[in-house]
Amino acid sequence: MTAASIASARIEPTEAACPQFVAFARYTAARLLEQPEMISDAGNHFAQLNDLILQLEARIFAACGSGRDTIPEEPIGNLLWLFNRAYLAWETELETRFVMALESGAVASYREYLLYERFRRLLAREFSMVRISAAPKALFIGSGPLPISAILMAGYLDSAIDCVDINVDAIARSQSMIDALALHDRLRPIHRAEPAYSVAQYDLIIIALLAKPKRVILENIARTRKPDAQIICRTSYGLRRFLYEPLAGREDLAGFSIVDSRVASGGDEDTISSLLLR
Repeated sequence: MTAASIASARIEPTEAACPQFVAFARYTAARLLEQPEMISDAGNHFAQLNDLILQLEARIFAACGSGRDTIPEEPIGNLLWLFNRAYLAWETELETRFVMALESGAVASYREYLLYERFRRLLAREFSMVRISAAPKALFIGSGPLPISAILMAGYLDSAIDCVDINVDAIARSQSMIDALALHDRLRPIHRAEPAYSVAQYDLIIIALLAKPKRVILENIARTRKPDAQIICRTSYGLRRFLYEPLAGREDLAGFSIVDSRVASGGDEDTISSLLLR
């Protein structure tokens, strides 16, 4: 599918879809296809990508707030992969730039991060589902360059959080942030090139929405976890799937059952939903 075919396609939104969102999604897809470097080289094209993503988010929240939280039909509905790649590139670059700002002293606190309040609300919803034991051992999988979720977890648990990522550069950035903010007693970044490692020591495990492949990660947890470990897996629903790739379905759950959930919905400026698994 080309940018020209997207731009010229006649789109007839379903009754539940939002025409304004469909029009902007079509425009965004055409831009991303015309300028793939916005994704492949986000560092040098961040201003353009940032503008597109922030407008896309705003239109998603507006559409959901009006009750029109439905994925459009073809061709836009078949391009979720493109939007997901763009959002991944944007969030990774956003985190990287913020860590660099911390290193240089341009910002002084992780609370200045653009998405801090969004993640603060997310962790509050997630911790409303779990039981907190004394001195729990906790793991965050897919911590990225800026482990903001793990920082917030440490505040809830009053203990250090192990932060695992498959990307060695992300772990290096995390370590730089930890050094800059003196968070050595709260976070332990760990590079894992493969998902086959034991999680038997952990009481609580949270899996980032950008951590992949979910099925492989959950299969490893199912094999090696302690029986009473609490597992939270993040996903997305409705139009928010234009931002984050969701769980593919029950096959991704690797035999786990959903026992509770917190869903981002409506016009609230939250993007991530959470599933408590057993």
